[in-house]
Amino acid sequence: MFNALTIAQASPAQPQGSPNFLITMVPFALIIIVMIWMTSRGQKKQQQKRQLMIDGLQRGQRVIAVGGLYGKIVEIKDQTFIIEIADNVKIEVAKFGISTPVDETAITK
Repeated sequence: MFNALTIAQASPAQPQGSPNFLITMVPFALIIIVMIWMTSRGQKKQQQKRQLMIDGLQRGQRVIAVGGLYGKIVEIKDQTFIIEIADNVKIEVAKFGISTPVDETAITK
């Protein structure tokens, strides 16, 4: 008899109305959606900033290409820049291949 009472007390009673699985997952889904939205929003802002930088480049401006080449823009085409990297040495670089414009005031000679 003692064993039967101990077993009855040890096993918890099943709740009558356990919450639905979907209701339990809603807060987690909302957190994930907010994280994805914030990440994509940050990337979109960064992409717009980069596009503005590329659109603002002009002939005669010094730039650094992604490969680390320094040069001066001599011609602007639809999808590319013609960059002069040395006297009479010109290369064609895709617009997305420009890393950053060179700040002439930061260069010390």
